[in-house]
Amino acid sequence: MDYILFDDFKKMDLYQDFVKKNPLLGEIRVQVIGASGAVPIEGARVEIYKDIGELDVLFFQGETDSNGVINHILLPAPVKVPIGPLEVPEYSIYFMNVEKDGFQSLEKYSFMVMDGVEGVQNIMMKPIVDIEKN
Repeated sequence: MDYILFDDFKKMDLYQDFVKKNPLLGEIRVQVIGASGAVPIEGARVEIYKDIGELDVLFFQGETDSNGVINHILLPAPVKVPIGPLEVPEYSIYFMNVEKDGFQSLEKYSFMVMDGVEGVQNIMMKPIVDIEKN
């Protein structure tokens, strides 16, 4: 996928409109585990991006640690507005791609980011099975 880096996006006119709508930060934690739910996947490559206009802007790129985790990923988020009990809070949608050799890739997984909320994204990856060996 062709991304524009967030630092390059900051130099564009479109950035000013984006930052007005998303002036604060939300935080996410990504945990990647095997399909059984028991085994953490170390070294999974994670990309977090957002569709902005015609652009795919890359906000984060990294790999999971030995526990299959990436902590403290900060992403721009809209201002939290007081809401009633049946209303949905303001949020921003981001997308995630996750890859690891020997596993099926996850592409364009969507998730919400809200101001002041730490979201946890639990990602289960299925191993690729070589049918010829079985």
